[in-house]
Amino acid sequence: MNREVVTMNNTQDAACLGAAIMAGYGYGAWNSMEEAALRFSEIDRVYKPNPANRQVYDLLLNKWDVLINALAGSTEELARLL
Repeated sequence: MNREVVTMNNTQDAACLGAAIMAGYGYGAWNSMEEAALRFSEIDRVYKPNPANRQVYDLLLNKWDVLINALAGSTEELARLL
C-alpha cells in the first residue's frame, strides 16, 4: 500500500475527544471539524514504508486478506454465543 502510518498520542481518550470536537463544531467554536481535530491531535510517531520490504508487505497483506475472507460471518456468530 506504500503509505505512512501515523500513531497518535492520547488515544485512550479518542472517543471522548471526538465527541467534544463534534459538539464544539456544532456549537460554532471552530470553523471546521478539521480545524478542531488539528488543534487537539498530537502525533506520536510516523512510520515510513521501507521500499526494500515491499515484497514482504504485499505478501503479508495478501495473507491478511485471506484470513479476513475466511472469517467472514464468524465474528457475528461468535458474538451471539456471548
